[in-house]
Amino acid sequence: MLMMLQYPFSTGSIHLPPTNTTTTPANNTKRKATATDKPLINPRYFLGPGGENDLEMMSAAQKFADKIVRTAPLSNIIVKRAWPPERPSPSPQEEVEEEEEENFTSWIRANTTTDWHPIGTCSM
Repeated sequence: MLMMLQYPFSTGSIHLPPTNTTTTPANNTKRKATATDKPLINPRYFLGPGGENDLEMMSAAQKFADKIVRTAPLSNIIVKRAWPPERPSPSPQEEVEEEEEENFTSWIRANTTTDWHPIGTCSM
């Protein structure tokens, strides 16, 4: 299942690359950015004032998807969760839930990507 934020609170940035300066004894030229230069995009997922909200939302979505696949009839055909991998733990249930939360959030941070184009991640 694919979870994504349609309206993230995290804000990123988009910039033109810095100009290149070539300096030689006979030549001191500065090249300006052109339309063919690729923009520098930093989505800053889960950072900034609203980043924690985004992370909580994605974690809740991931847990909900996990609950769906653990419910029949889907659970009858799914052997085990692939991502994030389950970590068996002999500790009490409360510690298992805390460990599972860390498992979800670290997996979300490491695997979040954009869908189509990064609208809403930077001010224009």
